[in-house]
Amino acid sequence: MARVKRLRWKLRLAIGVVLAMALVPAAFATTDMVGDTSNTYDTLSNTHLWMTKITALGSGPLQTIGINFQSNSAGGNIVLGIYSDNSGSPNSRLGQSSPTALAAGWNDLSITGVTITQGVSYWLAESPQNSNNPVYYKTGSTSLSNYQNYNYNGVLPDSSGDPNANDHTFNMRMTYGTGTTTTTTASSTTTTAATTTTATGPSTTTTAATTTLPPTGIWILPGQLATVKFLTTLSRGTHTFRLCTPSACQTGYLTIS
Repeated sequence: MARVKRLRWKLRLAIGVVLAMALVPAAFATTDMVGDTSNTYDTLSNTHLWMTKITALGSGPLQTIGINFQSNSAGGNIVLGIYSDNSGSPNSRLGQSSPTALAAGWNDLSITGVTITQGVSYWLAESPQNSNNPVYYKTGSTSLSNYQNYNYNGVLPDSSGDPNANDHTFNMRMTYGTGTTTTTTASSTTTTAATTTTATGPSTTTTAATTTLPPTGIWILPGQLATVKFLTTLSRGTHTFRLCTPSACQTGYLTIS
């Protein structure tokens, strides 16, 4: 009788695919807004500097200042800026945007080099190249809006001069960073099964069961809701995605390996 060689197979079966979603440490944004869309002001003159008061709800580096226009019927550029507050009146210019073509809807223009401080009041300023672009505003207290004579020239004055009170609080906003998020990782469970099979004769095929748990612990901003769908058609690698609320967005990464 022929001696059958004793064979030993050691089978290691890795079961499951890891889906890792990590939010990288990055400054997240806060947006403070004044005014609303209850009225439109269609005589916004290019011979005036317009300013609206806002009080910061948080702190961090300024990213953008925005203003909401109903349309850009008159076209042209607009310059936005931010001024300090001095006893309830606009004071010194802290920063300004580059001249940018005005568009209907929100015009959010980048401004760097300014740090916003929680609880401090600021004045958001605008200087339009052309007159009569209708802008959204809310009527109310004259302490929230000012204007002064100033002809558009692509830059804003260093100081606000001697502004005049106005009861049109333009629909404006500022977006700034307020800190660093905590890195959180959510992943599915990967199971590794080690099976040793000893047999005499032909090889034996061993099949192990697969159990994959869904991702848990997905991070979202406190008090905000987000829906995340994992798509099996995504290829391996790192994919960038955005979680957004009406006021701000957060960048994250989905890594499939």
